[in-house]
Amino acid sequence: MDGANYAQALEGLAKRPPSTWRDTTELRCLRALGRGERALRMAKQLYRSELSSSHSNGEDRERDDQLRGIALIFAEQGQAREACDILQALCDNSPDNAALRHEYAYALINDLQFDGAELELQTALAIKPTASKSYSLLASVYRNTGRVDAAMNCYYRAATLEPENPRYLQKLAHWSDYCSSSDQQLNFHLTQLWARKAFPHRHKDSHTWRAAKPNRQLKLAFVSSNFCRHEISSSVLPLLANLSRKEFHVSAFSCTHTPNSISKKIKAQCDTWRDCGDLSDGDLAKQILQDQIDVLFDLDGHTDGNRLGVFAKFNAPLQISWLGYASTSGLESIAYRITDQIADPVDVSDIYFSEELIRLVNGFICYQPLASAPDVRPRKNAETLVLGSLANLDRISNKTIDCWSYALHALPEAVLHLRQEQLINASAHIHLIEQFKQRGIDEGRLRIKTSKLNPEQYLAEYNEIDIALDTTPYNDMHATLDALWMGVPVVSLSGNTHASRLSASILHRAGLSKYAVSKLTDFTAQVCELANDPKLRSKLRARLRSKIEACSLMQHQRFADEFGAAVREKWQLWCEQQRLKEQ
Repeated sequence: MDGANYAQALEGLAKRPPSTWRDTTELRCLRALGRGERALRMAKQLYRSELSSSHSNGEDRERDDQLRGIALIFAEQGQAREACDILQALCDNSPDNAALRHEYAYALINDLQFDGAELELQTALAIKPTASKSYSLLASVYRNTGRVDAAMNCYYRAATLEPENPRYLQKLAHWSDYCSSSDQQLNFHLTQLWARKAFPHRHKDSHTWRAAKPNRQLKLAFVSSNFCRHEISSSVLPLLANLSRKEFHVSAFSCTHTPNSISKKIKAQCDTWRDCGDLSDGDLAKQILQDQIDVLFDLDGHTDGNRLGVFAKFNAPLQISWLGYASTSGLESIAYRITDQIADPVDVSDIYFSEELIRLVNGFICYQPLASAPDVRPRKNAETLVLGSLANLDRISNKTIDCWSYALHALPEAVLHLRQEQLINASAHIHLIEQFKQRGIDEGRLRIKTSKLNPEQYLAEYNEIDIALDTTPYNDMHATLDALWMGVPVVSLSGNTHASRLSASILHRAGLSKYAVSKLTDFTAQVCELANDPKLRSKLRARLRSKIEACSLMQHQRFADEFGAAVREKWQLWCEQQRLKEQ
């Protein structure tokens, strides 16, 4: 059922007499439509209501269904602990219900209880081994506990069980970049398979609703489900603030269900802002057409919450991919992708993208650090060398641990500082410790922190680190930027994918190219060079912030001008193509 059908069902339910079934169905429709606040209000109201115990078995099943619906909404709307309590009780009453255990695991994941979720999903799959959804959810557990290779195996299993379901191919495409065996050819193949299954009918470019005038003001629009994240805002905000309003009218279509203060900042830089989290792909497409957008930017790619279903249908004359995803969309309707020659070398990457690559001379991102970032301070208790990473756990691949272990073996007195909230889960913690033990690194050399930090505290933690170690094959671009801003040098291992060259692009622009290497031995050598030269580290700690301020990463007007000029050039080409078609 699509969004229009759910909306139509809601209208029909309003005419029905009150009943448990009606309320449960209304909850499901609200959830499917993404109307989180309204769904949560209704769920709370229903949960507060007294449930009579004098009902027939049929009515009891209806009430259990309603509790399941309430719990799923709680899980998604910040009340995961209550959701877990409800679903645990239901599972106790129906221990052999695989679907219930799947839902309980979903609530546990939202409450960051990955150990419990893993057990529930293993039980659910023992009851129903062909449940593709449970394999997919188990993959989520593995991803969040640093076991991406195991997650990929689960996605492959789900795709085998449901070969016609494009959702699992999309998951495989997304997470293939994170695997130790990351490969551009495989990723490209997966996206092509996904595109054929998800959109088997080719959509023709028929939007000639505006005059193809090459030099008029253009309507640009950016579509993202992540206009609530600092990683997105640090590039989007300076771009929007500096794009010429004579040249461009700027819109944002925000598909996030959890707007926050970052969303408000992005909204303030837009000429038009539209909250689209509740809109179906069809309704969002209609809004884009109504707004007569000339150039539509996708900032999500194959990540969760993406709106590639909108981009598949040529809802703007030009559609472009930028920033939020490391590989190709696989859609012929997205004509271009914005990158640079370090992240995607000429004549190396092009064949693995369905889009034509636009390589900006001065890099494909800019950087706006957190305004309230703490000062860079000299390291306390500096007698012990501290290597460190604050990267996301899902990027700490087996290959990453190989790199870090080699460096630790070369520096036997050094310790490794890691922080991830997910490491509070025993499965994640044990897996990480075991990976290092297998490589000869004792647990005593690992400083593992799990408490949750606000953004200022997170940045201040870099004052406890001497050398930041990047992840591979998926570099943590924003961890690299933040480390440099806090005066900490970063050593990165580059590979043959865009995801594995993100930090190389940044380090090149900062004049630190020597710290982006292509061999494991060179990675260790650069770490050792920094480790054995405390004067150099002290000099870098004192000067890196000003170095970043002076390089192209923070020349926001220059970036916006280059970005705008590239868009204008492609628009003029499109206009010329339209002129030739009409002759």
